[in-house]
Amino acid sequence: MRRGKIINITLSEGRGFIIDENDEEIPFCLKMLDNRLGIADEVLFEIVKTNYGLTAMNIKALVA
Repeated sequence: MRRGKIINITLSEGRGFIIDENDEEIPFCLKMLDNRLGIADEVLFEIVKTNYGLTAMNIKALVA
């Protein structure tokens, strides 16, 4: 799993972005996000290639 931080959530578009340890911005669908997570939360996630390109999936809160 990769590590990153949620940097954007756009409710009207139903998506957001995570920035990973390599400073890459990876989009995700809000349906993949736990309602308790928000901007600036650190997360673990997997990257999957979809019809729309690389997408973050299985997003989970990073427990310190």
